[in-house]
Amino acid sequence: MTLVVLVVHANSSTKTVAELVALAKAAKPGLSHGSNGNGTAQHLIGTPFENLSGAGLLHIPYEGSGPLTTDLPGGQGLKGFDSGTWFDVLAPMATPKDIVARHSGGMIRIIHSLEFKKRMDEIGAEPVGNAPEQMARQIKDDTERFAALVRRANVVIE
Repeated sequence: MTLVVLVVHANSSTKTVAELVALAKAAKPGLSHGSNGNGTAQHLIGTPFENLSGAGLLHIPYEGSGPLTTDLPGGQGLKGFDSGTWFDVLAPMATPKDIVARHSGGMIRIIHSLEFKKRMDEIGAEPVGNAPEQMARQIKDDTERFAALVRRANVVIE
């Protein structure tokens, strides 16, 4: 999973997510949240935060992550908010199950190795190592969740 960081301006008086939500709800015309573009993971991660918190936020799409880079990781969260990025290795549907099982087993052994876990900790990643059936379910669930989110938030790629 990729580290997702909630950042506020250095001059902000907010110190917790709850304080940020209260500030966002009270702000007129409202606070803004930036992403690295319309329809990107950052945009879609900001949308459930807005929905769950009840804060009216203005989305500001940037041209890439560079302008959003900052060093303010906080370790705080919002109840019901769970979002991140995952990576997987996929094979064509016609791939024989024994080949999928062999490759998956090898990758899972590597993912659970101490050396791999240590490297992932260094970069802030959280290795999981799901079986093919579990990953297929996650892909299906995430696709449905984000499709509903895109429809509900009326996300448009410009």
